[in-house]
Amino acid sequence: MRRIEDGSSRQVTFLKRRNRLLKKAFQLSVLNDAEVTLMVFSPLASYMNL
Repeated sequence: MRRIEDGSSRQVTFLKRRNRLLKKAFQLSVLNDAEVTLMVFSPLASYMNL
């Protein structure tokens, strides 16, 4: 794995991966009746508490 140099490509990839991560966290919470906290750090926003 290596860093994506193009800023716009990096942002698109980040958003896609973040959305997949959100979906998995939601599935985990539903399947296990658990509370899930997800904190995602991005260079554009210091953090996103989702």
